Amino acid sequence: SKDAIREEKTAFLVEGQMDFLMSYQSGVRNAVASSGTALTADHLRTIRRFAENLIVNFDNDVAGSDAAERAIDLAEAADFSVRVAVISGFKDAADAALADPENIRRSVVAAIPAPEFYFAKYLSAQPAANAAAGGFDAASLATREGIVRLRAVLGKLKRLASPVERDFWMKELAKRTGVAEKTLAEEAAAMEAGTGTAASPAFPARRDEADVSSAAAASLAAGVSRPATRRGRIAGQLLGAAFSSGDFGSLDDCAPFFDPVEREILELLRAGGTRSDDPALDAVLGAVVMQAAAAPFAEEIAALKSQLATEYYKERRRIVAQAVKNAEARGDEAELKAALEELQRYTSL
Repeated sequence: SKDAIREEKTAFLVEGQMDFLMSYQSGVRNAVASSGTALTADHLRTIRRFAENLIVNFDNDVAGSDAAERAIDLAEAADFSVRVAVISGFKDAADAALADPENIRRSVVAAIPAPEFYFAKYLSAQPAANAAAGGFDAASLATREGIVRLRAVLGKLKRLASPVERDFWMKELAKRTGVAEKTLAEEAAAMEAGTGTAASPAFPARRDEADVSSAAAASLAAGVSRPATRRGRIAGQLLGAAFSSGDFGSLDDCAPFFDPVEREILELLRAGGTRSDDPALDAVLGAVVMQAAAAPFAEEIAALKSQLATEYYKERRRIVAQAVKNAEARGDEAELKAALEELQRYTSL
């Protein structure tokens, strides 16, 4: 399947050997299986050599749901764009393919972004393993259990590497739950400060909802750092080069492709600063200053700027395409029109 993965720049990750074989025979040739072993960062680094995108499909039970969650965390840390293929009504991909080979192809086409998976797993009124995106039980969010679940989703959104993606999905979470975006931001800040609701789940006895990963909750409470995107790494190289040369004006043409933190760092460096009172900002700033020692050659700067723009527009197209899908699902004509117009602008670039 290596050639198919390379050609499509996407890998379809399943759990078992029969899941792989049945998927492949169903026409999904870019399949790969963890073969029932624990997925590791090394596995994903190997796949990342051939693919930018990962579609995850693990067994349709609580254990499979938790394994998918762990796979998503690892894949995002490896700079994949991650989606989840949900095949309702079957234990796994092999059973689904046996019933109808089209089930696999349909699930790949309909794969949902990772945040949609978390919305369904933690906030849906339906059982976590089988929930489709949506179906929120808004009333439950006023309970302690509901707040714990909401905080689990907020923790996942905080770990998204792209600030644009984080902003988009926070807005989407506000729309779907009815909780004001400002309130969600305050709850996320309380989590980071360790002053919010305790993150140890106290769920109902029903097993499919009770077995939410405690390891995930612990990592959220600990404030696991976000992985860097390719766009972020390129921005860091450019900032390091500007710091090395002292020519910060050379970045004015590409600053619009920086995220807010990177723009803040640019202005701080331009003003002669190399430290910040904000620990999070200071950590990024320190990494930029360290990169100055291995700054790219002058002839590489133009290529890096071009790559930065390419990654920025790729990121925006993915986000806006999702906004189109969400507006269609809600039947919001005004939002759909605006999203389509924005997508057309980015598609032409």
